[in-house]
Amino acid sequence: TNLYGMTYGGGDSSRGVIFTISPLNNSYGLIFTFHGINGSFPYNSLYQANDSKLWGTILSNANGYNSGSVFKHDISTNLHVDVVSFPAHDFGRSYSNVIQGSDGLIYGMTFECSHDSADQGPDSAGVIFSVNITTSSCNVIHVFDTQGGAHPYGDLLEMPYNTGITTIDNKSITVS
Repeated sequence: TNLYGMTYGGGDSSRGVIFTISPLNNSYGLIFTFHGINGSFPYNSLYQANDSKLWGTILSNANGYNSGSVFKHDISTNLHVDVVSFPAHDFGRSYSNVIQGSDGLIYGMTFECSHDSADQGPDSAGVIFSVNITTSSCNVIHVFDTQGGAHPYGDLLEMPYNTGITTIDNKSITVS
C-alpha cells in the first residue's frame, strides 16, 4: 500500500509535486512535477475517485491565467491530465478539496469568481461546481454572493438522506 500527497512548492520548478511514500519500506518518490506549462501550486488534498485516478486542484492553471483547474492523475500510467482549466474571470482559485458524490460526479468549490447566473450578477464570491469523470464536462451548481455567503474556504461533505434533517432555518443557532 502506498500513500500519495502533494506539496505546494518544491520540485525542479518550485511549483509543487505529487509524491508517493511506501510505509512498508519507508521509500519516497516523486511521481509528477508541476512546471507551470502543466499548472502550478497544488493547494489541497488528493482524492482517489472510483475511476482509480487521483483528482485534485491547483491554484494556477496551464493556460497562464491566475486561476485554478481540476486535474486527474493516473498512477498506473503516470498520465496527468488537466481536466478543467478555470477561465480567470469565471471561476477563480479553489482552496477546497474535491470529493466524489454518490452520483459519481466530482464536486468542489472556488474561492472567487465573476460568473453570472440568472439570480446573481457578476463579481460573485465563488462557485460550487461538478465535473463528470467520463466526459470532463464542468457545471456550476451554485454561485455565491455576499448575501448568501462568500468565498468558500472549507470542504464539501455529502451526507446521506436519512439524517433526519430536511431544512435548517437560517436564523437557527444550534442543530442537534
